[in-house]
Amino acid sequence: MVGVLTTKNQTINYQIHTIMENRYFKDVQKIIETEISSKQPSLLYDPIVYSLSQKANRIRSGFTLIGCEMFGGNMENALYPAVGIEIFHNSILMHDDIIDKSPFVAANPLFTQNGTKIRLSCRAMQCLHWQTYLCEKPI
Repeated sequence: MVGVLTTKNQTINYQIHTIMENRYFKDVQKIIETEISSKQPSLLYDPIVYSLSQKANRIRSGFTLIGCEMFGGNMENALYPAVGIEIFHNSILMHDDIIDKSPFVAANPLFTQNGTKIRLSCRAMQCLHWQTYLCEKPI
């Protein structure tokens, strides 16, 4: 019975992820690719783009857009706040990796050995969060 439930849950999770990816994630990814990845200096923004490019992290922005749609909001107006929430949460994850001295951070070529670059990128993510979350304008 447990094996059947696990398979059923995996199927449901896959279906939810597929729906969210097709309906919501594309717009969020487009904003990240067009507006954040082009920012300079690249030494500061490359770790940010890398962090935001992890597909498993899109769930928060997806739920933000689902909530907007459920309550009859304008999806266009919710896109930048959704990206802002995604950026904020990723900055927390990045900060946690710094505090925990995560091997993921140390092994990643985008980050320097002493973590200075990732610390600066983490702070920049917090600024980007407020720029996107509080306004409906491009970053």
